[in-house]
Amino acid sequence: MKTTVAFASLLTVLLTGNAFADDSRTVELPAGAIEIDLDRSNFEAIISDGETRVRLDSAYLPDVVETYGDSALLFMATGGNACAGFFSWVTLDEEGLRATEPFGTCAGGGPIEMTDEGPMLVLAAGGGDEMGYVFDGAAVREVQLGLKEAGVSDPTDAAAWADKPAYEVLTSAEMEPFLLEIMSWEDLKTVRFSSAVASEGMTPDGDWYAATGCRPHACNMETAGVAVSTKDGRVIAAHWEEGEGEIFGEPDSALPNKFRTILKGQF
Repeated sequence: MKTTVAFASLLTVLLTGNAFADDSRTVELPAGAIEIDLDRSNFEAIISDGETRVRLDSAYLPDVVETYGDSALLFMATGGNACAGFFSWVTLDEEGLRATEPFGTCAGGGPIEMTDEGPMLVLAAGGGDEMGYVFDGAAVREVQLGLKEAGVSDPTDAAAWADKPAYEVLTSAEMEPFLLEIMSWEDLKTVRFSSAVASEGMTPDGDWYAATGCRPHACNMETAGVAVSTKDGRVIAAHWEEGEGEIFGEPDSALPNKFRTILKGQF
């Protein structure tokens, strides 16, 4: 059994600053407080309980994402565009202070689902798949989750996709067979990644329901979209990257205006 929870704390987290507010914070755990500082010269986060220090690579002061029992989940940013960062559970109990090895897919965040073993952080992975990282209070176990269903019984019914973001459509289990009919697996991975953020959802657009999105941290460099025909349910997709655009599938009427916009590089 698992239940999805928001990024609200399972245990109260107290964040306090000091004279160097941007470079330190405190987290209260049952066994005591841990101080998180940033060593800017070495791009390292330093976590201390006053006796023991743990160092984790981080370009910025880590975010406290969640707490669970004696542990706090931290996000350490890389500071780069290609990879947002990684996560680590830091624990303070009778055995002392320690941290798990950093883990993740380079995604900057995702939902947390409670399982029988403990909290599972769900992160987007390559090709639209999802990875789960289950923390049992001591160690992290990686779980391959695959694609999720969007709850659309007839993928060729354009209106059934209304308001769903481009990335959700492109990564849904129902839509994948139709997409692989019009593009290769490598192209599908590219289109998915290039639509991962900034989508406003599928809306009527000429003879289509269409939505577009862009690549995380690079919306001015790479965009993509998906559309479903209101006439016969055919699926088309578009991709633009730094001046070059491509259409996948065989449109039988004028392209959606959303496609025309991104193919001009005007996302």
